[in-house]
Amino acid sequence: MILGLALAMPSVTARFSGADYYGGMTASLFTGESLGYLLVGLLAFALGVCVTVLCVRLHERERDEGSEEERGDA
Repeated sequence: MILGLALAMPSVTARFSGADYYGGMTASLFTGESLGYLLVGLLAFALGVCVTVLCVRLHERERDEGSEEERGDA
């Protein structure tokens, strides 16, 4: 999903022009040229958080199942 979005970003950001953010006090991060990179970075971070939470929950579940087996064997 992230790769597909990264490939689609040039066409999405082409609609945004620098004139929309004209001004001496605007950050270069929010210009139309880097909007796609910002969006892909945020989505990649969110995906990383979701995968981390999933792995932690699976690890806790395996640990709980292992302790239940030990109690049953003793």
